[in-house]
Amino acid sequence: MADQDPLSAEAWRGRVEASRAVKRDILRTWQDNVAYRKGKPFRGTPSDDTVNVPEDWSRTKNKQSQLFYQIPEVKLKARRPEFVGATAVFAAALNFELTQKVHPEHMMNECLADVINASGIAICEVGYDASFEDVSLGEAGLGASELGGGMGAMEVPPQAPPHDPMSAVPPSPPTGQPGQQLTTEGPLQPPLPPPPPGQEGQTVARPVYECFYANRVSPAHFLWPVEFTQSNWQKASWLGREGYMPLAEAKRRNWVGPQAKGVAINESDWLLSMDDFGQRSRSTDSFVKFVIAYYRPYDFDSEEKDPRKIKQVILVEEGGVDGMKKVLDQEFKWQKYNEQTRKWIGMTTYPIKVATITYISDQAIPPSDSEIGRPQVKELIRARTDMQRQRQHSLPLRWFDTNVIDQVIGDRLRKGKWQDMIPTNGPGDKAIGEVARAQYPNQNFEFDKIAKQDLDKGWSMGDSQQSLATPGDTTAEEVRAMQQSLNVRLDFERSWVLRFFMEVVEGVASLMQMFCDKEDYVWVVGAQGEQAMQPWNKELISGEYIFEAKPDSQLRLDVNQKRNEALNLYKLLRKDPLINPTGLVQELLELHGLDPSKGMAKQEPPKPEPPKISYSFKGEDLMNPLVVAVMQKGPTPITAQDIAAAQQLLASVSALPQPMGEQPLPGGEPQEPTGASPEHPGTPEVVQELDRRFVKSGTSIEGSRDSSKPTS
Repeated sequence: MADQDPLSAEAWRGRVEASRAVKRDILRTWQDNVAYRKGKPFRGTPSDDTVNVPEDWSRTKNKQSQLFYQIPEVKLKARRPEFVGATAVFAAALNFELTQKVHPEHMMNECLADVINASGIAICEVGYDASFEDVSLGEAGLGASELGGGMGAMEVPPQAPPHDPMSAVPPSPPTGQPGQQLTTEGPLQPPLPPPPPGQEGQTVARPVYECFYANRVSPAHFLWPVEFTQSNWQKASWLGREGYMPLAEAKRRNWVGPQAKGVAINESDWLLSMDDFGQRSRSTDSFVKFVIAYYRPYDFDSEEKDPRKIKQVILVEEGGVDGMKKVLDQEFKWQKYNEQTRKWIGMTTYPIKVATITYISDQAIPPSDSEIGRPQVKELIRARTDMQRQRQHSLPLRWFDTNVIDQVIGDRLRKGKWQDMIPTNGPGDKAIGEVARAQYPNQNFEFDKIAKQDLDKGWSMGDSQQSLATPGDTTAEEVRAMQQSLNVRLDFERSWVLRFFMEVVEGVASLMQMFCDKEDYVWVVGAQGEQAMQPWNKELISGEYIFEAKPDSQLRLDVNQKRNEALNLYKLLRKDPLINPTGLVQELLELHGLDPSKGMAKQEPPKPEPPKISYSFKGEDLMNPLVVAVMQKGPTPITAQDIAAAQQLLASVSALPQPMGEQPLPGGEPQEPTGASPEHPGTPEVVQELDRRFVKSGTSIEGSRDSSKPTS
């Protein structure tokens, strides 16, 4: 109805039932996908022997390991300068929380099976869970640290009202009655002072158990607005899930009354193959079916002005959808509005995270890889079944000539005893022969090959991704080109899977900023590669950060490849003044299985180099006091001992014998100094040419060298 309250229980029942109706249309397909993967593709018993081809099993496992192999290392960047100092501590605390407490690897393993095989969609719910007990303010030895419990600051109300454990925070004081804020500084806090007179009987809630979680939600239990058609599920007006809770837990949460009776689990609500139905219904435990939804009041209430605000509604089903009643409609306790910054802190998105690796236009839930490849798998099953029937009906048969083979031998042939000797009178090729068998057509083998190629295209999985040998009818260049194309598609899908994981990480980080008020310690690696244990709590890690994953850290790289890359990087950057080689050496030792703390020497901090200044002085400059002062300020100042040594050296040089003077030769000429060059004698005389013909004083004489001999 148009005038119906959009947030009433009846309105929520309508949304839930509309989502269930859409889900029922595709649930059977999801169940078939799971059945094919389990090797049970037949809804009934086949009339004849039928071969099952386990394509979904092998391809799902191969692709699952290639999309996400391990939990990546998370890195943080501060969005404002004042948060830079906390990035290293926050990153170390977040990685420790993920790997040691939350263990999202189980969730990723389960969700990848959903998105690849079952439904084409994966759902995870991130949250904080805690249980509390009521303790008296006057309890002996009760201190502030005991009340804080490590996560979630707590207020002491004048009168403790009943609270919902699903909200995962202690109860707040009644309206108009401010409570006393308790802090958690550590186990050495002094006990609380005695309560004021008249408040001795008051109680406060103390955490008994608390944790962060990231749990997979079955696609069969996912609820979404049927009108939603986008791929960014955080833009939906609401997201929810349904499930079963033990009756005792529902009573503890005050969702049902003390006299309520539970129901059995409906097996059709699960992604089970047909032969698995009925197994869960044999349980003797009682459960309560519930629906929990998170919505933005901005999309339902015209008075709401902030589209970032989130609220939570919980419904419990008793006697079918018509008996669904709303037991809780409250503010989302995992986010808080900061009046000073006018921003929401904590979890600012839905705690339900949704992942898809493909998108169909105007269809929010796409088909999975198994669903797309279902026709090819059925074709392979039919082809393999035909091959088996061919082998069964094309058995070898022998004939024999009754005119040549006697009755005794014929009986032995009819019995078909293996490796029996058949005696014949003469050559047996004319008496005994084999009936021609029907040959299986070769084109059927070609169709089998084509069907597998179609599967490879649909799954983005080639032979190398499936650890299979490459066919020999293609060249190496063609195989390389095909693998590059498939790797691009795989990298695209890996990026979407990594986005989904980082959404989960951001959710856990936001909850840590909300509830981790007890001081804890974590190992932090410094800038020089040294490790130090540092404290942290929600005040120290508060702020705005950008969450990133270390490149390719979610994938499996070959050990030798990683070692070679680390070694090459060390050789390339070890002498770079902008690079600290300690981290490179540490990573290289870890890749070779060595402990860096034992294999690395302690590095002293580098000392700054003194400034390099050069001077040029003459001998007479040394009499200048300013020059002497400059030399005294240098790295090696002149001392009195240096001056005395220099004077002694000069005195020793002056005491050496002088060179001897010039001594006259025996003839009376002075002796030239040893090593002196002789004086140049001057220009030499011109020597006339010797020739048979020459000209002298203008007279020409030919044929004779004797000028006195007359000519004829």
